[in-house]
Amino acid sequence: MEKTLDFKLIGRPIDTLLIAFDNTLQREWPAKWQGLNDARLLVHGSVVVNAITYQLIKFLCKDRFIDPFQTRKFVTSIPPLTRSILDSLFALVFLFDDVPAKSEMFAKGGWRELCEETERMERDYGSNPKWIEALKKRREYMEAMRAARNLPPCGPEASRLPFWPTPGQMIRSNQLSDDQGKYLTPERLVLQGSVVIGAPELSWPDSPEQAAPHVVGRRRIDGS
Repeated sequence: MEKTLDFKLIGRPIDTLLIAFDNTLQREWPAKWQGLNDARLLVHGSVVVNAITYQLIKFLCKDRFIDPFQTRKFVTSIPPLTRSILDSLFALVFLFDDVPAKSEMFAKGGWRELCEETERMERDYGSNPKWIEALKKRREYMEAMRAARNLPPCGPEASRLPFWPTPGQMIRSNQLSDDQGKYLTPERLVLQGSVVIGAPELSWPDSPEQAAPHVVGRRRIDGS
């Protein structure tokens, strides 16, 4: 007889834990990091988004469908979702290695991306009357942000700011202590790439009970 797991045994405690963790994070952010709003944004945003991602994965894995348009094929979207959770884990481990320094790196990397995206928009749509007002307001908002955070103006100086690293870059960087670095290893990404992210080829016979996933190929995703 096939063994099964009653997900309610662990599902409800996990749901409760995620809610409690979110509430605790909002109430008890460490006093020594009170001024590090970018770090707080990264941590709290990761908790909220990953909790939602987890709930979405649960929905896609339901044995009984409530929505008549939901099909078993929807599970093929789960690997990228689990990868996003792994990326967040890497980002948080990297951040907590040195919160003040990594918080500044997070802000500067985000500012560079915002500048470059805005420059692309102005180049491609700046002459379009429908975009003029929106781009003007975007620039005003960015200037207020730049002044408040003492960031360089968009242009050559901003383009020299380092991007926030990808997981693969975090592993290869010399910006991690040995204590934190042991949690970020290439093996974790290789395992994720070959087993979870590996492109699934699913066969869908008439009987759902006969459907079997087959992982084919091996795709290494290491941020390079």
